[in-house]
Amino acid sequence: MSLKTTPRHPAFGAALAAALVLSAGAAEAQLPQALKPPPPAATDSTPLSTAPPAAPPPAAPASPEPAPAAAPPAEATPTPEPAPPEPPPIAPPVAVQAAPLQAPDLFSTASGRPTGLTSDLWAGASLDLARVVIPMAAARPLSPAAAAFASRVMSTSANAPDGGGGDADLAAARIGVVLSLGDAAGARTMLERTPGVRQNAALSQVAAEADLVLGREDEACALVDSLAAGKDAPYFRRLRAYCLVKAGDKGGAQLAYDLTEEQAKDDIYKRLMSAAVSGAPVAGQPASLRNGLEYALSRRLGLDIAPALDKAWTPIAVAVARDASAPTELQAAAAARIARLKADLDKISIPNPVVREAAQSLADGKPSPDLAERLAGEGHSGQVVAQQALALYAAAGRRAPDGCAPPSPVSTLARPAPTRRACWSSTPFPPRAPRATRPSWPCG
Repeated sequence: MSLKTTPRHPAFGAALAAALVLSAGAAEAQLPQALKPPPPAATDSTPLSTAPPAAPPPAAPASPEPAPAAAPPAEATPTPEPAPPEPPPIAPPVAVQAAPLQAPDLFSTASGRPTGLTSDLWAGASLDLARVVIPMAAARPLSPAAAAFASRVMSTSANAPDGGGGDADLAAARIGVVLSLGDAAGARTMLERTPGVRQNAALSQVAAEADLVLGREDEACALVDSLAAGKDAPYFRRLRAYCLVKAGDKGGAQLAYDLTEEQAKDDIYKRLMSAAVSGAPVAGQPASLRNGLEYALSRRLGLDIAPALDKAWTPIAVAVARDASAPTELQAAAAARIARLKADLDKISIPNPVVREAAQSLADGKPSPDLAERLAGEGHSGQVVAQQALALYAAAGRRAPDGCAPPSPVSTLARPAPTRRACWSSTPFPPRAPRATRPSWPCG
């Protein structure tokens, strides 16, 4: 079958071509493509193409935008902490100055009892003069007023004379005065507060003597065992020999005693130590109370110390007078020794008022039978009053008739009770009954 074209009006063809051109231009305007020239207009020789224009390529689908991220949960707003206080302003640095370390003043120790004196009492004193005078107060007898004042001065905590604060020998002399004037307890207190006692022989000797007077024999022996200076001095060799006897080592004591005898001789110490080492009977031997060591030896040997009390070293007499375990007549004899030195018995702190009264009467040379009876009633011996009266006579230092010896408070206790007629006299006791006018002492 053949196709046959239908003839159309030329104006219709021109209008159709114009519409196609307009529509193609609008479509191309929407595409981002380069402009192209329009197709040539239809003519008689060129037939108009009836094919529809090429459709534009489909636009690529737009990629979906990512969803916005979820906002994090809101955190709680923390409460602001209060601001710390501002630090104080920093002071400018202080310049540090180096100074040599000062040694302690050895005069600053006190006996523990009030003296009423100030710490500047040595101000301006000559050190050389102090080194001469202070030891003399312990070596020479003093009047009662001078002894009381010296004890107060030496017991006071004070500044030493210029340049003497570190002089250990001078400090030992000062404490030795306190001891020799009767205050062994005060001297011991001062030594406990003094540094370097074991490093100085003089201080160590004062400490040992104070301990022996107070009955602290273990402490004295411990001191001599730990000495750092002066171990070979005669005093410490003697003390070491005594401590070995006390410990039961008689062989070691004999060796120490022999070394001491080669170094320095002392007849009284030799007699006492020979008896202690050998164990020989000591009946009838007199005691010695010249110092603490001989006092300790006499007591260990069991010697009668009553006859020696009249010349006893003052701190020993004070110690016996204060000893509440001693017989009251012995305490009275010791206190009488102190009263003869014109010391105030009230300051010695003797606890028994009867002992104080008896001591004063003995010191005045006016004992009485009533006082003797009271003293006997206070004692622990249980002996008859006549024996106590004899003890008072002996303590008063009365001289016995030729051929007789006045009995001592301790030796009398060992004798059979003599009759009152034989022991008492009308002088110095006022008689209670007619008695012989001439004193008579029991002999034998």
